[in-house]
Amino acid sequence: SHLQEIILSLSAAPIEIVENRIRAKDRSRLPSPEPAQTPPGQLFTAVRRRAHAVVLERGLQPTPGNHILLAADRDGAVKIGRRIDPQPVILTVQVEACCRQGIVFQQAGEGLFLAEAIPPGCFTAPPLPKDRLKPARAEASTESEPAAPAPAGSFTLNPEDILQSPGGGYVRRTAKGKKIDPKRFKRDSWSREKPPWRRGKTV
Repeated sequence: SHLQEIILSLSAAPIEIVENRIRAKDRSRLPSPEPAQTPPGQLFTAVRRRAHAVVLERGLQPTPGNHILLAADRDGAVKIGRRIDPQPVILTVQVEACCRQGIVFQQAGEGLFLAEAIPPGCFTAPPLPKDRLKPARAEASTESEPAAPAPAGSFTLNPEDILQSPGGGYVRRTAKGKKIDPKRFKRDSWSREKPPWRRGKTV
């Protein structure tokens, strides 16, 4: 009630109330973060469920112009995370591992800290649910699949059976690879019997 009275009495109130939440309108007047002198060994932060798999692979990266907000206790991280997801995924950040990689933590208030990024391997997270696991790529194996039977009367064509002759033509060969004499092929075609409708006619 006192805060409501301040908002109604001032023409430019420094705060605003939306439902049951209160925030400052002009955030530039808030105390600026300072490097944390003795941060706790573990910090906690929350991510959306749909970003769970990406965070495990790439680490935590904030949006441009922002920082990653971390809490000193798990309950604080859950409260912060519920602003973005009804059931957020809570990550446990190992401060010492981050410091070895050059990550600097800033104090942003009582029990709150900021970081520019949290690389992979510097935090622990719950495993992915089974329904969100990426399916393994099916590797094609020619050995596991039996070869289809060849149709009846077929044979495998050997590329060496077709040889280009110096004149640009091709040498005829039988299925067994024997060369066919072109003169014999023409002679056999000449000796074919004429069809009945052409018998007795001269051309």
